[in-house]
Amino acid sequence: MNAGGSLVIQIATARALGAHTFGSLTLLTSSLVLLTALYTAFVGDSLTVLDRQDPHLRGTVLALHAVLSMLAAGVGYGVAISLGELEPVGAVAFAALVLLWLNEELCRRVLMARLEFWKLAANDAVYVGATLAALAGATAAGISISLVVVVLAMAAGAVVAILVALGQLPLARLRLGRPRPELLREIVSFALWRSLQAGLAPALLFVARVLIGVLAGRATLGRVEAARLLLAPAQLVVNAAGNVLLPLYAAGAGRAGQRVRRASALLIGTTVLVGAVAVAGSGPLSRLVVGPEITVPSVAVLAWALYTCTQALGLPASTALVARRRSRTVFVARFLDALVGLALLLGLLAADHPALAPAALAAARAGSALWLQRLAGRPDPADPSRATATPTTTAAAGPGWARALARERSLWPVRMPMPRLLPSENRWALAFVILPLMLASDYKLRLRDQQATVSGQPDIFIFIEIGVYAAVAAVLLLTVARAPAGRRSATVINLAWIFAIYCVCAGLWSPYRQLALVRGAQLLLTVAIAQTIARRASRRQLHGLAHAFVALVAASVLFGRVHPFPPVSNLTAGRFTWLYVHPVVAGIYAGAATVIVTGYLVRAGRPHRVWPDWVYRVLLVIVGYGLLATQTRGALSGAVVAILLVIVLGARGARRADLLLTIGILATIGVITSSDTILGYLTRGESTEQLATLNDRTNLWTLAYQAFEQKPLTGWGFTASRGIFYSQIGLGGGHNAFINIMVDGGLVGVVLWLAMLGGLAVALRHLWRRVAPTERADLTMLTALVVFLLIDGLTAEHMAAPANVANILLFVLVGWTGTLLRVSARRRALPPPPPPRPRPQPRRQPATRGRTPPGRPTTPRSPTTPPSPSLSPSPASAQAARPPAPRVPVP
Repeated sequence: MNAGGSLVIQIATARALGAHTFGSLTLLTSSLVLLTALYTAFVGDSLTVLDRQDPHLRGTVLALHAVLSMLAAGVGYGVAISLGELEPVGAVAFAALVLLWLNEELCRRVLMARLEFWKLAANDAVYVGATLAALAGATAAGISISLVVVVLAMAAGAVVAILVALGQLPLARLRLGRPRPELLREIVSFALWRSLQAGLAPALLFVARVLIGVLAGRATLGRVEAARLLLAPAQLVVNAAGNVLLPLYAAGAGRAGQRVRRASALLIGTTVLVGAVAVAGSGPLSRLVVGPEITVPSVAVLAWALYTCTQALGLPASTALVARRRSRTVFVARFLDALVGLALLLGLLAADHPALAPAALAAARAGSALWLQRLAGRPDPADPSRATATPTTTAAAGPGWARALARERSLWPVRMPMPRLLPSENRWALAFVILPLMLASDYKLRLRDQQATVSGQPDIFIFIEIGVYAAVAAVLLLTVARAPAGRRSATVINLAWIFAIYCVCAGLWSPYRQLALVRGAQLLLTVAIAQTIARRASRRQLHGLAHAFVALVAASVLFGRVHPFPPVSNLTAGRFTWLYVHPVVAGIYAGAATVIVTGYLVRAGRPHRVWPDWVYRVLLVIVGYGLLATQTRGALSGAVVAILLVIVLGARGARRADLLLTIGILATIGVITSSDTILGYLTRGESTEQLATLNDRTNLWTLAYQAFEQKPLTGWGFTASRGIFYSQIGLGGGHNAFINIMVDGGLVGVVLWLAMLGGLAVALRHLWRRVAPTERADLTMLTALVVFLLIDGLTAEHMAAPANVANILLFVLVGWTGTLLRVSARRRALPPPPPPRPRPQPRRQPATRGRTPPGRPTTPRSPTTPPSPSLSPSPASAQAARPPAPRVPVP
């Protein structure tokens, strides 16, 4: 009833809105469906599955409902504003609709939990009737149907449905108790996976619609969605089949294979019949359904028919696997086909074929549907005795909500174990997480205008970058995420979270809100990776990441040398780089790699080597050449200081003074003999005015201070400095990490940034005071890389800007520090080793002359054993022990 009512409302509004506005309405309703799916997993399913008779559980669920509904309203406001179709008043109206819709959903779920389905159907009918009545009343009053009017009409329908539901529910018996934190934790742990499963399909369609609307236009999206309305009867049948098939498969799991094939054939046949009618009569049907103003392409109708067929192919199989308690298998299959579908969709949009967008999603879903069909056709390997024993053992302990939670968990056990990424024995596991982020963020395959970057105009490579970040987040969620570890995070990790959350909040008042929100999400993922490293990663995996990073930089330098690309701009002509990476960013890569290789060449880093010695020397030559060729003075200065620090910290005792003296002498000789060459390299042929202003950096910093004076407390908003300076002086970013934070985050941001850096410094000092011999190489490399980033941050803002190598490397160092703190705490928690037992000293006997004293036993010695020198007898005793000479007769 609910889905059918929404379909009726969309058909009624499509005729009046037109293709462009109908596309905007589709995006709004798609976001509303996604928010509802995520919300329902936490609130609605908790009321259905857990013990709703417990008043404390009801109070906890209601408190969670209040928080989630307000958060969803805020997200809805952001979505409405980002569309650009609604004014702020209209965005507030949509936020109110989200709030009312979720309250109505709460009432619907309570009716569903009480098994009062006739009341639920009546409530849905009241919502549809009230919404259509509001639209009819607006038309009768002479108000033209617009997007705001449709939103207000849906809100009016939600209000009427809430009032009817309040009359249907026995509110007097629904007494609420005080929310309890332990109940909240249990609800969240129960609903997390269910929210992911429920929100995957709406999220896929929402992202696909956003891509079509951004890359092909809202009018094109409206025409594609109008084609979907022609296939709506088949989609309603397929979607409703899941609710009917699940109890059937759960009751007869042994015959699920045959039922899956029959159900798939029946649903596909229905879809083919409806699709054939829709494709054949797309012209008359489109004029009847959406009006003559919207032209519905027949190829889009065919694409939606293919999508519905693949949905019908996979739905019975996925339902049967869920009945067999293999929900995670279904989720993984759906998630993988979603990633493949988005990749195919981007290819079709790049080729200017937006009408085939549903076919791209259908092609990806067909693969997962066939795989699920194969799995569903196999016999269930589950032991039935185990399924019956689990409720018996768990039903006797705990309150009602705990027993219900145990029963729910018994219905959803993990049948397909996911490979564990962290912790694991794989040395390169962490590299497969970090390096894709760096590649997606910095390795550019095209030149892009700075104005397009700050304005948030996406292109195909921006979507690829976002997709890589989303894929990494999903990999971490599937292979790393576990229940709360029960231990506190390191202070530096908590400070990093506080800073990142503030940056995301600062994006709300940024003039470039779309860019700020995307970068904020990327920053949150980076901090989550830092926390994952601190809690789960091993030192072996961190050194594997360092080796993989050096190999990547060396390969990039060789590629840039063999296949040079055009310069990024006229200012960077003559400076080395690779692809379309800015030489400053390339200098950061090469400088960090040079410091890392030097750390493995000194004595302290030798135990952590992976390759032979000559490989590290060759790598040092390659990355060192890349660093010098980029002519990035900030990265070069930081690398020189960091390398000296590595050499000094890697030496011990008197060798430090000898090394410092030798380095000082060699540096003095080099400056005296090659001063002209060094000055020519550092000046890069720039004029005196350019050198005096540090390539306009001092002028930019003056503008930054003026901008800080205008908004000193909270700043201009996250990522604002990139656009502010570009519009005034032609330089993007603050060209200084601290200036960047000062303009973007104001005084609050500066304090939080310095607190995080201070926490990192305090943690390193704490580790140096208790350093173990095996951790000396880690601390040396960490300290040197932090110094390198700080010095480079004086002339480049990358360390304080998200989604680049310097920022990612900084949070990797934060996570590495957390790992060392965890290892150190675990070592201190071990009981001290027992003291060594003293070796017994041999008892010295007093020397005696002559015969052995009476009462002392004598030990006979073998005639072949020579006497011990320390126990050689005295001459007198030797004479006494000598045998008598034989008698000789006297003649």
